[in-house]
Amino acid sequence: MDQLSKLASNMAVQIGNLNLELSKVQAENAQLQERNAQLQETINTLRKEAKHESSADHTAN
Repeated sequence: MDQLSKLASNMAVQIGNLNLELSKVQAENAQLQERNAQLQETINTLRKEAKHESSADHTAN
């Protein structure tokens, strides 16, 4: 019974550590998704500006 108790205790510690690691990874993922959205917005803005400049260049020619 002592071994079973130690095993259960070790498993509880491992589960706790994995939960902490999972929380960290989920927080990092949320930050990366937010950063990705910001970068995608920047890309879209730059593409619109480039398209506008491109059509302006054609008009000037």
